[in-house]
Amino acid sequence: MFNPQKFELIKEILTNVFALIRSALYVGVLVTIFFLTNNSTTRIILIPFLICFIAFFIKEFISFKSFMISHKKMNEDYIPIEDEAKKINSLNKVTSFFSKLYNLGFFLFWFPFLIFADYIAIKNNRKDLLIGTLIFWIVGIVLAVSTFKKTNRTE
Repeated sequence: MFNPQKFELIKEILTNVFALIRSALYVGVLVTIFFLTNNSTTRIILIPFLICFIAFFIKEFISFKSFMISHKKMNEDYIPIEDEAKKINSLNKVTSFFSKLYNLGFFLFWFPFLIFADYIAIKNNRKDLLIGTLIFWIVGIVLAVSTFKKTNRTE
């Protein structure tokens, strides 16, 4: 007999599994490129992306584990464990840490790119390009402040 709750559970599990597979592929491709290239500039450029995708993969894995712990109740043979709430709470804290690490990886790419663009603009005496990057500095600073302010409030 069709059980809509079990169908939704299976759908959620498959969504989480595909997210894990996708993030593992990203990490695999980036790690492969990182170790196969001899160009140090390419490696330096890949570091923020590696930080982002490794943090994303670990965050997805922990979220999936937390999801599975919280949905054990769907099983007919379910025996409650006293520590489940503590486990889920600690997993949520770890997920929060990896969210911050993901954001840090993003900002490790954003701001050095702006510094490089400004350096090129100053070197070539292009004041229009230098002024054009101001909007990206403002956006980056607003994003960084709002992101880290938001993650600090949730703890």
